[in-house]
Amino acid sequence: MAKALADLSGPSYTDGQSLVEQVAFVLSDKVYSYGTEEQQLDLAVQSWSSATDKNAFGRDVSFSRMQTRSGAASMILGDIFSRNVALTKKDAPTAVLASSSSLIAMKPVLDQLAALYDDATPLVAHVSSLDLSARTSNFVSDYTRALLLSRDGQYAVVNSVTTHDTQHMALLATALSSQLPAVHIYDGIRLAKETTRVGDVLDSKKLAAVYSTLVKQDKAQIADKEEAVRKIVSGLNAELGTAYAPFEYHGPADAKHVLVTFGSQESSLTRYLAQQTDNAVGVINVRIYRPFLEQEFLQQLPASASRVSVLGQVLLDEQVDDVNATSVLYGDVLGAIAMSDDWSAKRPAVIDVKYARDTQWTLSKVQALLQAVAAGDNKIDVATLPELSQQTPIPAADAVLFWDFDEAVTRKAAKAFVSRLTKAKKDNVASLEVYDNYAEGGLVLTEARTSSKIVELSFPVEAAHAVVVNDTQILRAYDVTGTLAHGGSIAIRAEAKPEDFEKKLNDGFKVGVATKDAKLFYYRPSAFSELGDDEQAVLAHLVAARVASSQDLEVSVIEAIGSEHSVSSDATRSIADKLKEELHAVEVPAEWKEIAVENALPSIVIPNALAPNTEKEPELQQPNLTSWQTAAQQLAFKEAYAYDSTLRPDLAERTWEVSVQANRRLTPTTYDRNIFHIEFDITGTGLKYELGESLGVHGHNDPKQVLAFLQLYGLNPNDLVQVPSRTDTSVFETRTVQQAFEQNIDLFGRPAKKFYESLATYASDEKQRKVLSSLSTPEGAVDFKRRAEVETVTYADLLEEFSSARPPLEDLVQLIPPTKRREYSISSSQKVHENSVHLLVVVVDWKDQRDRERFGHCTRYLSNLEIGEKVTVSLKPSVMKLPPRPEQPIIMAGLGTGLAPFRAFVEERAWQKARGEKIGAVMLYLGSRHQKEEYLYGEEWEAYRDAGIITLLGQAFSRDQPKKVYIQDIMRSTIADIQQALIGQEGSFYLCGPTWPVPDVQEVLEEAIRNQANQDGNKVESNKVIEELKDAHRYVLEVY
Repeated sequence: MAKALADLSGPSYTDGQSLVEQVAFVLSDKVYSYGTEEQQLDLAVQSWSSATDKNAFGRDVSFSRMQTRSGAASMILGDIFSRNVALTKKDAPTAVLASSSSLIAMKPVLDQLAALYDDATPLVAHVSSLDLSARTSNFVSDYTRALLLSRDGQYAVVNSVTTHDTQHMALLATALSSQLPAVHIYDGIRLAKETTRVGDVLDSKKLAAVYSTLVKQDKAQIADKEEAVRKIVSGLNAELGTAYAPFEYHGPADAKHVLVTFGSQESSLTRYLAQQTDNAVGVINVRIYRPFLEQEFLQQLPASASRVSVLGQVLLDEQVDDVNATSVLYGDVLGAIAMSDDWSAKRPAVIDVKYARDTQWTLSKVQALLQAVAAGDNKIDVATLPELSQQTPIPAADAVLFWDFDEAVTRKAAKAFVSRLTKAKKDNVASLEVYDNYAEGGLVLTEARTSSKIVELSFPVEAAHAVVVNDTQILRAYDVTGTLAHGGSIAIRAEAKPEDFEKKLNDGFKVGVATKDAKLFYYRPSAFSELGDDEQAVLAHLVAARVASSQDLEVSVIEAIGSEHSVSSDATRSIADKLKEELHAVEVPAEWKEIAVENALPSIVIPNALAPNTEKEPELQQPNLTSWQTAAQQLAFKEAYAYDSTLRPDLAERTWEVSVQANRRLTPTTYDRNIFHIEFDITGTGLKYELGESLGVHGHNDPKQVLAFLQLYGLNPNDLVQVPSRTDTSVFETRTVQQAFEQNIDLFGRPAKKFYESLATYASDEKQRKVLSSLSTPEGAVDFKRRAEVETVTYADLLEEFSSARPPLEDLVQLIPPTKRREYSISSSQKVHENSVHLLVVVVDWKDQRDRERFGHCTRYLSNLEIGEKVTVSLKPSVMKLPPRPEQPIIMAGLGTGLAPFRAFVEERAWQKARGEKIGAVMLYLGSRHQKEEYLYGEEWEAYRDAGIITLLGQAFSRDQPKKVYIQDIMRSTIADIQQALIGQEGSFYLCGPTWPVPDVQEVLEEAIRNQANQDGNKVESNKVIEELKDAHRYVLEVY
């Protein structure tokens, strides 16, 4: 949850992202976001905009979230040069929040802007370095795109080094935008997300005052952009009392070896280590990369320098070892030195130290880097630098690490632990949550660091004095001892008797604990089984506080912990008293040091998400094998067994059993797409559906395929299995094995990584076990992706391929998730078809790499249904609703089977007209590939048009002519009709089908809105009108 805008002032606990968004919101009239929702680039701006907060100039801030695609930022370009922009706002910059990956798509537009910048509204882009590695699917910090973008363009590029200077650099970039387009880049992984105490956060009023002073001194455009940058930097320092410079030198004044860096962690870590007394390397941190002020750079270079190493990031991994590829930063440094007359007598050697975007910078790695630079190495391989954690000087700080599953109740303990530390106000606290959504279904590492003074440094903790592990399964994914300090304490939540506890520990953990002479503790959750969720969190918090302090807790501390969780003092003291008995100290055998470990686990968590995993497979209750005799007893004595014969008791939704009354193919049998119309008889079922709703179909797996699998697996299809309901564990469903695999289990679905990992534990063949295990790790990500997306491997395929992995039936039913209903838009109105419900469906089919025919689970099931067959269905509400008044026009755009809800709409309008009601315009635009093969419901549409129901029928058959014609083209040709119906008559617009035409279709609507505004002599922001139509349910999308 974002902080209130007014709370960002003075000494504050905050993160870099909030400070970036504060500057963007406070100093701009318009903010555009080009990040995905998962990247969390605009949460604060959204919150402040929704709260109708004003910017520092007392004006509303227009906020828009945009899509990143080719030509991204075109709308910004239009706004910047729009004649509708009030003159009083001309000097207010437009702010962009973006990720580094979106910069390439924005470059053509930004180049146009730079060329015409003297007449443009200022533009500043705040760019998070956050990107996703295609190789590992983990987050990486990408600075290279920003550097590449600016190499050929006239932009300013500013770099934030730590959270503590982020607000100032965002402000500097905004001020620089008065002279040339500005890009402010910052670390989107740690700096953006780590919460820390910033000593003096500027509030809105102070930000506006400093900004106004800086742009006032250079209000006129200065031809010499380098001189403009110098003046603005000098002005910022004068206003804030700071000493920022385009290039900042740290280290010995007479250094022979110098390292040049760009980037947040790269600069902050090298700066810290360069300031240590035993360091011999000088470090130049690049704060302003563009314009590259060569004079300032050369002034920072010590006269004693004989070798300059440039730590340069490259975009592609293969460029690290490519002798013909150089980093962008290297080119600038080399050019500055080579062209300098001052260094003509003795030019230092310039070395390109290239590194990949997924490099994990730690204090120990940076120290090893500086040692390699000091040794004069001509080729430094960053990826293989040795770990020097024992020699690394650590700032005066203590650290506690919490390892949790991301949805565990114990996770609250980490948040409360940090909260209590910040409230105590004795130390400065820094905290960060690091998410790995791939490991064990989703885990989170919480770092909590304390120090007596503010440490302007962010780094992965390598030597925590206390580590808390709240589930032993986490030990399978990470070496939690790798980030424990020598002599530190570690506590584990484990369900085991003291004599069995060692069995819960893997070899790597044992070696780590013994090698580091760690104090080991554990407690059993079953000893506290009577506690609720809040009390369980208190328990975990008390454990953490106990191992972190290495002594019994004072009563005041215990009560303060309870207060953090809203648990009474008495209850908290009771838990603490019991914990004294249940927190067991474990003696660590000396022989653990000698254990040989085959495969070392990682100790540093590389994040691949910013929030908990929301795509977990459901946790299933343990199934039971049963017999026909038991089933007969349950049927005969229903009350005694609390047994009920119910239609699909395993489903949470209300269901109905309907029968097929029609099933006909609409496309020719020779055509490559099987699109069919299917009708269900609902007579006597009580099923009532509303216009626009979707019908959920609970499909079955193919019986022949199921039987073939059961024979392969050695299961008797007639055996009975009793499975607890997935939504109510008090309800059990009894089925034959054939029925369970046909109707309940997603046997031919796509397995998640968790299934590979679980299946590996059952493999008796060592080679197969290793392959399965590797597929669930980051190293196996590429192979996993190939299997999932190219080979479309199913659960059945895996169980056939890895024949030594044979989970028993009870486990197999638990490992494979249930089949899910598939939802289809209803294509009929119950006003017209009282006793039936209709669907329009396309069969999903393809061939895999082995030339095997593959089918969508439910579309195949539906297409093969015969007249009279029974089907289980349910209903899902929809946003597709007709306007409240029949005379309001409806404009419908449907592609392919997206026409389904519009058939129902037209039927309803025809029914209303037949009753004598006055109906408004009915405009239908349809799109498909060929009229001859895919004119779905064509005869019906033409009949409705001839009857005066459909007032406009726009047809786009994209491949029936040399030049492709799409639905947006037909809409644009009738834009006057759309303008009249949508704006003039308060009509509603609906789009159903694939997502790809949405931007182009929306642009047609916005054009209609602008046309109307021009006719009325008004100024309008068409995208805002679209948002208003959405809020009024007059712009409705149902896309997939």
